Amino acid sequence: MTIFIGLVLNKATSSVENRAPLYQETVVEVKAFDEASARQAIETNARGKESSYKNAAGDIITWKFDKILNVSKVLEENFTDGVRQLHARHFKDIEAHTKMTGSV
Repeated sequence: MTIFIGLVLNKATSSVENRAPLYQETVVEVKAFDEASARQAIETNARGKESSYKNAAGDIITWKFDKILNVSKVLEENFTDGVRQLHARHFKDIEAHTKMTGSV
């Protein structure tokens, strides 16, 4: 089995009309035989966490799985020191990344 890292996007909507959704990006780790089975396990896990609740204002908030953004093998499976790199993304547009993540 291989360790995979998945990047999952979840979406929260409100019962209040015209309220913009809130998105959550989550990084998960899973052991699987291949990428396809890793994707399936990640999606099953994410769908299992879907929920709805009433917030303090009385609005119904619904969290749902939106999509899997990325699945990749862990770069180093052996944990040998205090830090282990689990995942890396590559991109060319630093401005779009900065806007998306709010980081510099």
